[in-house]
Amino acid sequence: MPWMTCLMDGRHHAVAEPYLVAGLAEGRYLAACGLRVTPGSMFSPPGRRCMSCHVLVTARTSQPPGRRQWWRAATRPPDE
Repeated sequence: MPWMTCLMDGRHHAVAEPYLVAGLAEGRYLAACGLRVTPGSMFSPPGRRCMSCHVLVTARTSQPPGRRQWWRAATRPPDE
């Protein structure tokens, strides 16, 4: 899963690949923790990892495939 550092909070957030594509038009990307990430320069070093993203990604990858469905629902963009 790609990670990117947010300009607003300086933290490194996990962004699922479908949200990378969805965020291209706006330039902001939905992270696993629910934050809309405004990425900084790709030349800058990564910030400290977002602990919420880290916990969600770790829980998702440590579960058997059938148990991963909750993460998909938890990271679905809200209806706007």
